[in-house]
Formats: sequence, C-alpha cells, structure tokens
Amino acid sequence: MKNKITKNKGFTLVELIVVIAIIGVLAAILIPTMIGYTIQAQVTSADATASKIKNSITYFLTEADTQGYGFRPVTGNYCNGEITVTNSLWTLKITEGDPSTVFASSDISWTGNGSGKAGDSKFSNCAEQILAITLADSLPDITTAKIGFRLENGNCCACYFTSDTDGSLTVPTFGNDGWSTTGFVWNGNNKGISDEGYVVGTAPALPLSKS
Repeated sequence: MKNKITKNKGFTLVELIVVIAIIGVLAAILIPTMIGYTIQAQVTSADATASKIKNSITYFLTEADTQGYGFRPVTGNYCNGEITVTNSLWTLKITEGDPSTVFASSDISWTGNGSGKAGDSKFSNCAEQILAITLADSLPDITTAKIGFRLENGNCCACYFTSDTDGSLTVPTFGNDGWSTTGFVWNGNNKGISDEGYVVGTAPALPLSKS
C-alpha cells in the first residue's frame, strides 16, 4: 500500500489581506480607547496628588495658627502661591498677597519665599521654608513638579499639580473661593490636559466644562 502524501495548504494572498485588514480595523478601534484609559489614569493620579498637597497645606495652616503665625481672620484676606520642585528641592513663593498682612507672625514669620528638601531640619524662623520641608516630607516621591495654590479663610481652597514642567504651561487660574470663573485651560477633549498636552491635577477637580 502506498503512503498517501497530504500537502499542507497555506494561507492564500486574499486570506492574508483579509486578516491584515481585520487587525487594522481592531487596532484603529482599540488603540484610541486604550490611550483614553491611560490619560484618565494619569489625570486621576495627578488629581489625587493635588488633593494631598491641598490637604497638607490646610493642615499646616491649622498648626501654624496654634503657634501664632497662621492666617489672619480678615474678611477678603487671601494669597496665591507657587511651588517648583527641582531635583527634590521644593521652592515656595507667595505670588499674590502681602505675607505681612495675610499672615500673623511670632518667632516664625512669612517672608514671601523659602525652600527645602525631605529630611531637612524644620528649626527655622521662615514659615515658607517649614512648609516646603513639610510638603517634601509628605510627598518624597515627587522630584520634579510645578504646583499652584490659593489660600483663603485659613484654608487651602484650590491647588493644581503637574510633573510635566518642560516648556511653557497653561495652568488653571484662581479666583474667589478657589478657581476663577473666567477663562479655561483644558484642551477641549480631556479634563486635566492643558492646551500644551500636559497632565494637570486639580483639587477640587476642575471639570471639562463649567456649564
């Protein structure tokens, strides 16, 4: 009896083209979706960091009040500040509002700016330096960042955070009780993405639309 030889039939050119076309369609559908989930996760993480910074600043102000260098209880009293983090060095600056009128003073006073790293000594008479070190201690994983905050009525009422600090960056602006009611920064497609495409966390979270 002769052995029957069976030839293995491969894919035809038409079948390969169909398979490639199907893969292309699936990629066109799935890749944007996966990118969307990745962006959402990055914004959620940045929002959580902004919230932690906001809460840490408020707690610091409460502690400062008990030691005589807290927020003065004056109607309409507020200030805005910025923090830059470079190579784990936190540098804090009051950008709007006169520290001498916004804050009380004791042995510790607000001078307008200060800086420090995690683990640095807090034995200082500069409130901004103590706050910078306090934030660095509570968020040691942040090595590069740009942060903005608004203080009113003894609390941090709004805060933004981004670790994307290369080049120019459009950030949310502050107004009474937190965020400004005019102007907007999101790129129109994704909450938490600036016009330049940077991820910006906000606390309280700033929605895509104010309508």
